[in-house]
Amino acid sequence: MSIELRLAESFASEHGAAAAKVLVSIDSVAAADFLGSVSEETAATLLAHMRPPDAARCILEIDRARAADILQSLGLHRSVLVLRSLDRTTRDSMVSGLPAGFASNVERHLRYPEGSAGWFADSSAFPFSESLSVAEARKLGFDPRFPCVYLVDPEQRLVGVVDISEIMSGSDRETLNTLAAPTPLRISARTGAAELRRHRAWTHLDVLPVVDSRGVYLGALRHKLLRQLESAPPTTGDAGSPLVSVLQLAELYWSGLSSAMLPFSGRPASLFDQESPHEP
Repeated sequence: MSIELRLAESFASEHGAAAAKVLVSIDSVAAADFLGSVSEETAATLLAHMRPPDAARCILEIDRARAADILQSLGLHRSVLVLRSLDRTTRDSMVSGLPAGFASNVERHLRYPEGSAGWFADSSAFPFSESLSVAEARKLGFDPRFPCVYLVDPEQRLVGVVDISEIMSGSDRETLNTLAAPTPLRISARTGAAELRRHRAWTHLDVLPVVDSRGVYLGALRHKLLRQLESAPPTTGDAGSPLVSVLQLAELYWSGLSSAMLPFSGRPASLFDQESPHEP
């Protein structure tokens, strides 16, 4: 990797919003060339600062194997937003190139509207079989983000919930269904964003299970995650979002980014002059 490209990547990783503005202003093929030349984490940072349709145009121009790695780094919810901007055939092709576990989660979220409980549900919160023994549950371990585990029957339908503290203090041979509180409060996957925000359960619970129309467990929804996603700053180019002001950036970063982008975009270095604080 050239010194210019290393400087450009350093700038992009530290000033993602400003770099993303540059990328969306040039040809999507040129932008994809740059995204394909930096680390997956940096590429994901840049895509996260773009509007989903702009990110989708870039990701389409990247090699599919590389695009799959970037989407994983982008994370589940942002990847779903980007993939929603593609037509069904292209989207299915992109999803098929993702690792099986991640692809399954993406497909599940694509079934539900953005902002719904099904879209927010964290499917990494794995349920436990109701017939599992306390000793077996302890061996599997617990997710520290959640104070409880949800129990499912052989058809993966939600049947109970048990606090982790009860499992830790229980007898080894006890089965989880003997410790569980039955019919836990749950949220339908199609519950909309407005109803989610005002759900009365948040006054006394921090986590709720999400189920489909058949009662199949899809994942857990943390109130903390809901608040974080809703309070996330708008992405570059969103209607009504303020322009990013870049102050006190090293001239080296600006010239490095200009020089690295020039072979891809065919644009002169003066592309950056409007925002450079060092403009004479």
